[in-house]
Formats: sequence, structure tokens, C-alpha cells
Amino acid sequence: MAELEGVKQAVLGAYPWVEVLEGMEIKVLRIASDGGFSMMVRCQPGFELFTHRHLGDVHAHTISGRWRYLEYDEVFEASSYVYEEADSVHTLKIPDDVEGPTVVLFVVDKGQEILDEDGELISVETGETIDGHYRAALEEAGMSAPPPLRD
Repeated sequence: MAELEGVKQAVLGAYPWVEVLEGMEIKVLRIASDGGFSMMVRCQPGFELFTHRHLGDVHAHTISGRWRYLEYDEVFEASSYVYEEADSVHTLKIPDDVEGPTVVLFVVDKGQEILDEDGELISVETGETIDGHYRAALEEAGMSAPPPLRD
């Protein structure tokens, strides 16, 4: 049987969940050369992420729970797929009444800008910086994970 060419696999069970923000655990699975990344997030009810602007397209598959953006009425539930265009700006929120954690797989192209309450740039997050947060949290927790996939 031939060896796979151009195909890489991340075994999800090999990447432990680790909390990087209060109420948010992640697994970094892939870092793209354009600054993008693929990661799974597991957020507790009531969690609210900072406002951010996407530099490229985003694909999100909700595995369990539900989430929304504070700026809109739409709610994304388990089994939903969400496509976000580049330059979209929003604030992710897990509703307070969700039973159990919300788990989402995000595939983010080119990274994202973190914004303050006035819409001013605070920082830029890329696959490298997100993975840096993940690795630091793993080390602090006494855990390790395989390296992320790279293109």
C-alpha cells in the first residue's frame, strides 16, 4: 500500500485540553504559513472572548453546545457549520444557560486582530502566537502535546 502524500493527520486524543483563558480550553492542531491556524476550543457557559477582526476567512464546526456573537442575534448550535468572511469583527459569547461546555473546531486563515472596546488594535494573533499560548499553558500544567501540523 502506498504512503499518503500531501496528507497529514493530527490525532485529537494526543493533544490535551488546556485552559489558556479563564473558561476557555484549546487544542492547537495546525499552523499555516500565512499565519492561520486550526484549533479546537472548549468553552464554559458564560465565557466571552475579546472582540476581534479576522484577517482571512474562518470556518467553524460546532461539535457541542451553542455560541453566538454579541453583535448579532444568530445562535450557532451543535452540528452547525459557520463561514466567516475576512474582515468580520465580532465578540464570541457562550450563553449562560448552555448545559456543559461548547466545543468548536475553528479553521482560521491569516490570523486575527484583537481589538479594544474602541475598536483599536491591541495585538495580532497568528498560528505561532496561539500555539505559544497553548505550549506555555501545557508546560505550566505539567503536560505536553505533539507539535502541530504545518504546511
